[in-house]
Amino acid sequence: MTDSDTDTTALSQAERMARAAEAMRAAEAAGRAADEAAKQAARAARQARQAAGGAAAPATAPPAGAAPAAEQSGGSGDEHGGRGGGPRSGAPATPAETPPPAITPPTREGLAALNELFDETGVPTALTPRTAARLGADAAGRLRADPWLLLRVPGVQPRQADHFARRLLGADARPDDPRRGRALVGHLLTEAAREGHTVTPAAAVVAALERIQVPDPRGAVEAALDEGDVLVLTEEPEFDENAFDEDAEPPEPEETLGLARWALAEDAAAEGFQRLTFTATPLLDDDAVRTLRSGLPEDRSLALTAAIRTGVSILRGAPGDVERAALDLAAAAAGHGIRTAVAAPTARAAADLAATLPPGLAADPAALTPRNDPPTGDDGSRLTGSAAPANGTVARESSGPRRGTAGTTPGSTGGSASKDAPASAEDDGSDPSGGAAEATPDSARGSASVDGPPVGSASAADQTGSAAGFDSSEGDDRSGGEGEARVRGPVVAALHRLLEPRQDASAAPGAVVFGRGEQRPLDVDLLFVTAASGLDVELCGVLVEACADGTHLVLCAEEGAPPPAGPGNPLGDLEASETVPVVTLDAEPPSDPLRALGAAVRGGDLVAVEAPGREVVVVPAADPAEAVHRAVQLVTDSIPRALGIPPEDVQVVAPATGGEAGATALNAAFKARLNPGPGRFAGMDPGDRVVVSAPLPQAPVGEVGVVLGGGPHGLDVEFADGMATLSPADAGRLRHGWAVTVAQAAGTPRPAVVAVMSGEGLSRPVTATAFGLARRHLSVVQAAGPALARAVREVGATERRTRLAKLVVQ
Repeated sequence: MTDSDTDTTALSQAERMARAAEAMRAAEAAGRAADEAAKQAARAARQARQAAGGAAAPATAPPAGAAPAAEQSGGSGDEHGGRGGGPRSGAPATPAETPPPAITPPTREGLAALNELFDETGVPTALTPRTAARLGADAAGRLRADPWLLLRVPGVQPRQADHFARRLLGADARPDDPRRGRALVGHLLTEAAREGHTVTPAAAVVAALERIQVPDPRGAVEAALDEGDVLVLTEEPEFDENAFDEDAEPPEPEETLGLARWALAEDAAAEGFQRLTFTATPLLDDDAVRTLRSGLPEDRSLALTAAIRTGVSILRGAPGDVERAALDLAAAAAGHGIRTAVAAPTARAAADLAATLPPGLAADPAALTPRNDPPTGDDGSRLTGSAAPANGTVARESSGPRRGTAGTTPGSTGGSASKDAPASAEDDGSDPSGGAAEATPDSARGSASVDGPPVGSASAADQTGSAAGFDSSEGDDRSGGEGEARVRGPVVAALHRLLEPRQDASAAPGAVVFGRGEQRPLDVDLLFVTAASGLDVELCGVLVEACADGTHLVLCAEEGAPPPAGPGNPLGDLEASETVPVVTLDAEPPSDPLRALGAAVRGGDLVAVEAPGREVVVVPAADPAEAVHRAVQLVTDSIPRALGIPPEDVQVVAPATGGEAGATALNAAFKARLNPGPGRFAGMDPGDRVVVSAPLPQAPVGEVGVVLGGGPHGLDVEFADGMATLSPADAGRLRHGWAVTVAQAAGTPRPAVVAVMSGEGLSRPVTATAFGLARRHLSVVQAAGPALARAVREVGATERRTRLAKLVVQ
């Protein structure tokens, strides 16, 4: 290839990216205008009905088993709401960030029109709620204009969309219709995202299109690129020093395709990690660090040093050990005046962690809200994203100046974050509002004392005053006051709560809008995130954007933990980039059968352990049906009777949702045994245990609750941190939760766990995580036979195609 050929190719890609970006902006603007017009029309219609004495029909909940709106099929930017935060890879310039349009919620008239269309074309009416939630009030009109939009609805396959198109268009439904090709590209990329990939080689997409008989696969890709919901991303091949041949032609760059939302999310996460690294300054001086490190084991001493001195670090260890270490380090830092928080994946996990602190040491999450925080409003741009396949959608505030590090002057330019930092945020282009000013001495953080108690000491609260949270003395504004900060201890809360989810009528279906973000970051100096291996790339992007310049972020995870349920692998990619310190806690000798089994499995060996106190029990099952029966028997009789652990403290886990012994089949059996009923409210009855399968404003994925009741207003559910009322649409994001997947349970240990291991989804990381969830007792229902030992020995985490590791080092 000649130089001119290379220039032409690059120019073509740049033009295509610019065209895609322009198309996205145009579509977003048109969608916002249409949305406003629809809202005005709906208000006028409602006023007319009220004047005529009519009443609006109550919202209807989705039927039992309906997929939540947050579970994606393929689609365009208006549905996926590509998350931003960084420039689109390959684009000649960063486009103006504009929010995707909100889709008008389905109305009675819209549902009637959609039912009429489905009756006309032979589509099951059970698909109506999901279609209306995905495509909005004018779903019927949109489908008549483009029948292949049906592929955006969760669960719809290409052959079903083709059948629908033939019934609707007759002879005009052609295989070469550009609308069909465009929809199939999005569908293929969404299916890849369900497997964890954020990008797919363009050649693989073309080959897949050929297999499903798309006449012009490359034309279909071009149509998807023109629509703006798919981006082409060029990746340079990795340099192999050993195989280098100076006479050989260099390998060609690989062209990959990805949905815009994943590309933008990875850009945002990479920019955030770089920004936090470059703007970090030591949180304590050397004397204070030496005081804290005195008497600590080497591994915890290294972890403490990394947390205090670097912007981003990773802490790994055995289940239980890594959480305890994070909590001890957080308590020690808080005892020295550092505003510290520990974020857990669920409210239940956060409550269990907080309970291990000395009485009165944990601060309230409200302490993270500074006194002069402006009220949250709808000002500025908000980027929303549709839900990840198994982890839901996220959105965040994104406009306005980013708060600088402690001691900086707003609006100042120049100066570096620290003497050792390579550049300020301004220098690397990550902060459009101007870089951080030169860092001030450590005393500007509130004159934190340097003679606090050692790690884990209960006297931290006594030495730092009795005020709740981060209350500080008069005159201290917590960003550089003169009074000495009086910190009770670290905030311990669910990450979901720290990010402050909120109801927002303008959000796209399935989206969760968070109040914390670039415009209004967390008011914290040091943040520990437990179970960080479960962060998908979207939630990771939201997290780092919610951290102000100068915040220190410690990502904590179990050794060998599986990647997240959603797309991407942020923790693994960050570790692979070798740009941040990684500290692994020394393995302690197993002190009980549970820890001995967990250590063996993480090492690739499934062993029998001696358990005189019945800490571990293996229950063989001849087939999946017997496995389900044994699981129900263990929860309802054996464990409560023999160990005194009530059923509500027992969590059943399975590697997969489907299959004869998967979470769905197990929940059907538990429902019939523990709380039989017709499923009056969104498939649920009062007393049902439920789990959040896609993020809600009220709760994160994996949060378990109990249904209290329901009605036209929605579903009343008791979660670990209180009662919440879910709208009928949001209730569709719940599933029965007597049994949950290992991915949903990760990070939330329980007193007793029943792990039902059949042949579906087995691997060493999944097995280790399942076994590591048990704190007092583990029952293993063994229905997989020799396959379980083979999986533990041979099957690791599946490699994912992502970009984050390379983006972080650029």
